[in-house]
Amino acid sequence: MIRILPMTRGVAVIASQIHMARFSGAMLSLAVLALSPAAAAGAEKLTPGLVYGGKTNQDSPFVLKLRRGGRSVDHAAIIISANCSDGRTLQASETLTFEDDSPSFIGQGQHFFANGKLSKRHAFNSAGLGSERFGENSGAVTEKIKGRIKSNGAASGTYSATVALIDNQGAKVATCNTGILRWTARSAQGHIYAGSTSQDQPVVIELDKRRKMVTDLLVGWGAACTPSGSWLIGDHLVRFPISVGRFGDAFRQSGDIDGGGKRSFAYAISGRVGKTKASGRLSVNVNDTDVTGAATFTCRTGSVTWSATSG
Repeated sequence: MIRILPMTRGVAVIASQIHMARFSGAMLSLAVLALSPAAAAGAEKLTPGLVYGGKTNQDSPFVLKLRRGGRSVDHAAIIISANCSDGRTLQASETLTFEDDSPSFIGQGQHFFANGKLSKRHAFNSAGLGSERFGENSGAVTEKIKGRIKSNGAASGTYSATVALIDNQGAKVATCNTGILRWTARSAQGHIYAGSTSQDQPVVIELDKRRKMVTDLLVGWGAACTPSGSWLIGDHLVRFPISVGRFGDAFRQSGDIDGGGKRSFAYAISGRVGKTKASGRLSVNVNDTDVTGAATFTCRTGSVTWSATSG
């Protein structure tokens, strides 16, 4: 799923909640993910997990899953931000599917990559094509991803994409580029969980060593907005205590926007974690008010479920 975001107004940060959040572009930027970096390289005997969860350098969730046997990539999920030649910002959520043979047709919302097999150095390097619809424009996505997996469960790599936006007459109206995005991820059974939401957005959960705290929850969410438009956010929340396998909270964050108004985010988060599976629910409501307190802009996710696996 790919959407072009409406123009947003700047926000002054107010860090008043324990569950700090990070938003792309001109939105709130409050937290830094503490997923472990890759260890030193060297000759390795790979005994990989199959599920890897982490983030991009845009602080959005990144998911990587290997096929059974751990010798090739099955799919990856990523949220990206790209700058367009016409001044727009493109926010995109993609599931990258790796196939042995190139498909004869790529439908809208599909992204296919070849050559997902891991090399002797446990690396992969693949090019892909995707197709999307952006309102009145169609889009052709040319993309590349590469990475390496280490025996300690750490993985890292890069991703890049170019999107050509085309009108109904076949004329190119804009080109959007991500530049080179860097991603890091880890596999650790019972501590790192990765999966997706009911909106087909990536979700990553990291627990502390004692499994008493969700140290990081990275999740993508989309929201329909009033009077118009929609948001697609790669969000980052931190520090949810776990009790009897469950965690959650309801909380608010707010900040100033241009013109003297306010923007507030109301979260409801809940989840449960087991040894190899985690699941839960979230909702986010966004409200803008002007200097008089009158509502000017709202966005609602509705109730979103998520599930993830570990190992």
